[in-house]
Amino acid sequence: MAEDISLNLDELISQYIPYIEKKAAAIKTDGFSADDLRQEAYIALFDAMKSYSSEKGHSFKSFALTCINNRIISFVRQFRSLKNLPLSNFASLESEDAVDGSDPERIVSEKEDMAALQNKLADSLSANEKKVLSLYLNGDSIKEISVSLGVNEKSVQNSLYRIRQKIKAIVC
Repeated sequence: MAEDISLNLDELISQYIPYIEKKAAAIKTDGFSADDLRQEAYIALFDAMKSYSSEKGHSFKSFALTCINNRIISFVRQFRSLKNLPLSNFASLESEDAVDGSDPERIVSEKEDMAALQNKLADSLSANEKKVLSLYLNGDSIKEISVSLGVNEKSVQNSLYRIRQKIKAIVC
C-alpha cells in the first residue's frame, strides 16, 4: 500500500515538473534563482496534495496550478517588498565580491542611505498610505486591504499609486 502511495506521488509530481520548470524559467529577477521558485512550487504542489478536496467540485489539476501560481506570486511579492530590500542586495558567499571582502565604510554608508530612504518615505506617506503599504507588503490583495480598512478597492488602488509615485520621487 505504501509503495502505491509513493508511486502515485512520484507520478503526480512528474506530471507537474514541466509546468513548474516553465513557470520558474519565465520569471527573471535579480536576487533569487529559478531553483528558489522551483522549490516554492514543489512546496505548493505538496500542500495542494495534502489539502485537496474533491467535494468542492474543482479538478485537482486546476487546484494544484492555482496553488503553485499563488505560491510563486507570493514569494516574488514578498521578496520584492521594501522590508526585504536589504536582503535583495546581499552578496553571496560564493561571489567574487565576498572573497575580496566588503568595505566596512561602504556597508555603513549603504545602511545610512537605506535608513534615510525609509525615513523620507515614512515622512511623506499619510497614515492611510502607511496602513495600505503595510498590508500590501504583508501579501494582502487589494480586495483584502479594502475589507480590512473598510474602504472601496479603488481607494486602495489610488493609495498604492500615490505610494509608488512618492517612492519614485524619493529614489530619483
